[in-house]
Amino acid sequence: PSRTLKEKRAIVKSTVERLRNRFNATVAEVDDLDDPGMATIAAACLSNEGRHAEEQAAAVAAPSHR
Repeated sequence: PSRTLKEKRAIVKSTVERLRNRFNATVAEVDDLDDPGMATIAAACLSNEGRHAEEQAAAVAAPSHR
């Protein structure tokens, strides 16, 4: 965990950008903004196929991408 908000912001920014680029999804930190030890990141993807959107969401959430 980060000790300061500055450290946290650097980690979160890197993670958000990596997920955006890898999955072409909308990704943002949405909660716990002032807690250096926790981050809540949300992702959304749009597709004209429900199956594709579900696969993308599952891939973003997979532990190997954290």
